Amino acid sequence: MNGIADGHLSTLLSSGFPTNAPAVASTVPFVVDNVKATDGRQSGQMRVDFNAQSKVRMYEYSYRKVQVPEAPWSDRLTTSSSRNNIIAPLEPGQYYEVRVRAVNTKGAGDWSQTATLLVR
Repeated sequence: MNGIADGHLSTLLSSGFPTNAPAVASTVPFVVDNVKATDGRQSGQMRVDFNAQSKVRMYEYSYRKVQVPEAPWSDRLTTSSSRNNIIAPLEPGQYYEVRVRAVNTKGAGDWSQTATLLVR
């Protein structure tokens, strides 16, 4: 078809043949970086921000209280935003850590490095 259309886009599009499929992610996402945990607006809250990635459907994150022995991670929470994710209620005066991973059509990437915060 390309030879007959002689490079004319309108001829190619009117042919009825499908054009190239849109690009899709071919691998799982990279590790999410620059994860930051900061105070939320209220006591007992933690705000989580991180660098966004392109071609990602959503992000998963989980948190836990920092203690010995290690506490189990929370259930996975999901978001489509890399900014202003609030985790609450948390126990004031305790350290918490959070981790994030990106998810696309090929699966989930590796968990990020943790970010730690003393909750006020």
